[in-house]
Amino acid sequence: MKKLSLLLFSLTILLTFIGGGITTVLASNDETNYSGEEIYKAYYFGQGELGSQLNIKEKNELSLEEQNEIVKNIKKASPNVFENLKSSIKSENPVAVNTEVEKIYDVIDEYYYKRIKCII
Repeated sequence: MKKLSLLLFSLTILLTFIGGGITTVLASNDETNYSGEEIYKAYYFGQGELGSQLNIKEKNELSLEEQNEIVKNIKKASPNVFENLKSSIKSENPVAVNTEVEKIYDVIDEYYYKRIKCII
């Protein structure tokens, strides 16, 4: 579980520093309307068409099943978080993007903290 938390934290930092890259890729694909969830999966896990266009050097160690489980739990805890992420990225405002990324990280952290607490 520590490994997962550390990986997600690292990916959050990565997104914060290179958030402009996704804006550029999205602008060049203006005809494609990616959902907030697709953007998240592309950036954090390298999934999908958008993920293949991003230059992410850090390899994701989670299985596809684990990735989808994380996304499902984020949506369950905060249904609008992915659309808010999409809106913040499209606004090209790095502060707004960072705020939304922090919200996602908080949701992940809270979910897995509760899960660990139940196990202990």
